Amino acid sequence: MNKTARIKIFIFALVMLALYTNINSITELLKLYRDFNGVDSVSYNIYRYDELKKDLKQDKSAGYISYKSGKELFDDLYLSKEFIITQYVLVPVYLYNTVSCGKVVGDFPIKPPSAKQLKKSDLILIKDYGKGIYLYKNSKIKHNGCNAEEALRNNFVL
Repeated sequence: MNKTARIKIFIFALVMLALYTNINSITELLKLYRDFNGVDSVSYNIYRYDELKKDLKQDKSAGYISYKSGKELFDDLYLSKEFIITQYVLVPVYLYNTVSCGKVVGDFPIKPPSAKQLKKSDLILIKDYGKGIYLYKNSKIKHNGCNAEEALRNNFVL
């Protein structure tokens, strides 16, 4: 193998190593790219949550569940941003970052939770709005709203 071929292989290996070690940063950039592909994230979420907002107009509060919940939600910059935008879009309904509410908004744009996961959280699907938006009922809560004191005590809320 000549010297030029070895240099090319070395450079290729170096580039692959750099990509591999930065895979988390690259995936974060790809997630954020969605915000800059011609539609801002607020306008996109207004469109996503339009039907749900109409169904929640009688409610003062609801729970919120996504791929991560509780304190873990705010460890992920992308998911915490999604929670804040969802709260903004659904105003005047106040979202609690908990499933301890009668109604719970599910935000799962990639893959919804399994029936087993829902049962573990005592959630029953009320309606699938498409676009990764779901409305659940907590089977252990008899009212539609949230007990703010309990939600704040058990979960981290902005």
